[in-house]
Amino acid sequence: MPTSEVVQNWSILQGNYFSLQVPVDWHPVRSSSGTGYCEDGWQLGVPGAIHASVSFSGADLIRFYPPEPLLISEATITIGAKPGYKWIRLIEVGEARIAYEYMTTGPADEGSFGLSVLMPAEDKIVEQQLDQVVATITFPNDAAGSQL
Repeated sequence: MPTSEVVQNWSILQGNYFSLQVPVDWHPVRSSSGTGYCEDGWQLGVPGAIHASVSFSGADLIRFYPPEPLLISEATITIGAKPGYKWIRLIEVGEARIAYEYMTTGPADEGSFGLSVLMPAEDKIVEQQLDQVVATITFPNDAAGSQL
């Protein structure tokens, strides 16, 4: 968990089914309100990122597992008191880019929840910020085992 000094000036992003804190220079915007394939989606506005989002999806977590040749690193982590993964992987669409992905299961362990940031190159400062953001994630309704 990040220290209170790190996140004391961060903004709180409150989704329908989760909350997290983000640096104030990020400018999150809701991209999906909870219908269709992507549920409770947000564009995060990470400076320098090609794409940055957080959302629930109806797709199973296994669908997002990166292929071995593109995987730079993998770690088992905790996301909102749930077991999850941190993947850093190469994305080869046109120019090579680096994706930072943090994934766990969705509400009631169905579907998936993920935070994904695509950068033009590896960025240890952004990675450290993402680790701190992920440490602030909570799933308040899921903790009680409710069906969301």
